Amino acid sequence: MAYAVGAFVILQVAQLLADGLNLPSWVFRAVTFVSLIGFPVALLLAWALEVTPEGIKRTQDPTPGELAANSGRSSWVTAALAITAVLIMLAAG
Repeated sequence: MAYAVGAFVILQVAQLLADGLNLPSWVFRAVTFVSLIGFPVALLLAWALEVTPEGIKRTQDPTPGELAANSGRSSWVTAALAITAVLIMLAAG
């Protein structure tokens, strides 16, 4: 989610700068392309790694109790928020 918000802000700034500085149109396209390519990479890293007080570590397999506690409504809320963010970005772009 943070990547989507960050990419949106970067794209907005890039568009303003491209217009204000009369940059060629390929500059904004390049920033958009890099943002789109970076999303799956960020998603993969977020899935595989976690930040702990000791530093960045590989995500550990959940215990059966953690699986039961994290299932259900929270995953639906997360999915709904992600879909809403994507729709907002598409509508704004």
